[in-house]
Amino acid sequence: MDVLPMADCQTLSVTQACERFVVMSTQSGRAFSAMGKLHYALGKMLKTAKSRTIYGELRKLGVSNSTISNASFASKVWEMLVNTNTITEAIYDRLTFAGCRDLCRVLGISGNKPETKILKPEEVKLIIDRFPSSFEDEFESLAESGLSCVERETAAIAAATAKVEADKVKAATPAVTIAAEPAVTTGATPTVTTAKAATVAKTKAVAAAPAVPTLVEVLVTLDAVESAIGKLSAEDQLKAVERIVELADLLTVPAKAAPAKTAKVAAKAAK
Repeated sequence: MDVLPMADCQTLSVTQACERFVVMSTQSGRAFSAMGKLHYALGKMLKTAKSRTIYGELRKLGVSNSTISNASFASKVWEMLVNTNTITEAIYDRLTFAGCRDLCRVLGISGNKPETKILKPEEVKLIIDRFPSSFEDEFESLAESGLSCVERETAAIAAATAKVEADKVKAATPAVTIAAEPAVTTGATPTVTTAKAATVAKTKAVAAAPAVPTLVEVLVTLDAVESAIGKLSAEDQLKAVERIVELADLLTVPAKAAPAKTAKVAAKAAK
């Protein structure tokens, strides 16, 4: 088949270019599925042959290693799914190179080490039946993330929501800054001073110190605790309040400020 020159492409209308693209895509897909079948057949033929391999035979005819390797993905899919009557040859003929590669990955037969098997052959059939027009999208998502398309989208939404909430908390938390101390010089030659060393030490100490919860985080936690206490039995609520009263003794605020709050909580629990 002759290669289509760019000069010819530029003479086509949009409709003609799209139609030609569809024709080429169909021919390419058919050629790839046929190469997969031929690769599988050659493997069977050369299985008992000495010193003869698929790569060796095809390389002699000028076929590149990458082309042979690509066809091997389709060959593996044929062996694993068509040979076992899991899928039909008609379904196989619809698979693209990317689809075959992703299928090999989720089936754990891609040849990459270590292999991670995500699906069984019968599960592949279920996905094809469930998503007849988009099953390759499902295999791609599973191969890349281990999640279906819906699960991947849900996880992305959850991650984005969590980031928004984290940014809100971060925005409400005042940043800790350390003022730079002036350097002390002797004569005209600048030197590393003890003041600078102390600043570096302070910075490292702040970075190494455990994170201190913000007021917003504490209040959110307390709201959750209050909600949880409300769901307990009356007996368990009193036990929880007793623990809260014990914690009140640990407050660093003046003692007279604590009883009013604990009394309020105790009264709510007693209701």
